[in-house]
Amino acid sequence: MTSKKDKKFTYEMMVEDLKDNAKRILKGGWLEISEITETLLQIADSPEMNARIYLSSADQYTIRIYEGLLKACYAYANSDIRDYYPTIAHRSNFTEELFIRTVCSCVTEFIFWHEYSHIARGHLNFLSSRKKLWAADSSSTLELIDRRLVELDADIYAASFLLARTYSVYLSSNGAYPLQDLMQAYSTGIRVLFEVLHRNNDFEDDTHELSDHPHSLARAYAAIAFGLTGPVGDKIGADGAACQSIAIAELLSYEMSTRTTPVDTAILQSYMDKEAVLWGARAHEINDYFQLTVRTVPVFTKIRGRARKMMMFVRQYLNV
Repeated sequence: MTSKKDKKFTYEMMVEDLKDNAKRILKGGWLEISEITETLLQIADSPEMNARIYLSSADQYTIRIYEGLLKACYAYANSDIRDYYPTIAHRSNFTEELFIRTVCSCVTEFIFWHEYSHIARGHLNFLSSRKKLWAADSSSTLELIDRRLVELDADIYAASFLLARTYSVYLSSNGAYPLQDLMQAYSTGIRVLFEVLHRNNDFEDDTHELSDHPHSLARAYAAIAFGLTGPVGDKIGADGAACQSIAIAELLSYEMSTRTTPVDTAILQSYMDKEAVLWGARAHEINDYFQLTVRTVPVFTKIRGRARKMMMFVRQYLNV
């Protein structure tokens, strides 16, 4: 994810880290998408604050991440995370540059994993299968619900993939990258991404119920909570509990700083009560379109029934 260097962390380094990590994931041979021979990463020279997937040929997907999003994330990290570091330096084994670089690695990998999850979970095929039902729904409510459902599903899987990757870095580093520091970067990185998305969305209102993407700040908490309580956390045993404890504490630390937009607990509670519970009830529908094979450690075969745990964690975070 990162290399331990003290030289100034730059935007160019962030992009190279993203490309290197994506190459390691896509070319590593441990993930395989059914009927897809290749998945490509493309960094698009565009100010758009977005990332997308394309079926670029019959057996090829392209993950396109726009520079507008990457540059906004880097700018935020280079200012707000750099200013935040002195408040946690006493409990960090990372230098300032390494901390920022690791947070940015988590930011960019989460973006990558979110788009990759759309592919792995068969979201395009799932949505296509629902079009006849949408056509019969004059209110267009059903289509909106389905599109928000796959966004939450992609967030959950992205957070789970990222947890697995973060933990693998810890295991392979022989102590160079302590779990405390990596999980600090994990929760901070996810929160940073959705803070940037929130700040750069002029149309994100108080409820944000009419968009096909749920409210950004609610998404951050849902992703972290489900990522921590999913099958990866279960599989790594006692370390899974440690990951949860560290990530929750660090999320709260960052949330209480002056670097974030205060989370509206009413929006968060509504999201948990409605859409997270709905996801728990409907995730099996998406599972039917699941097209990922994990060659080494089959940890992503099912994620279901996690809504209750997620709400318990979030209520604990915010005392709601």
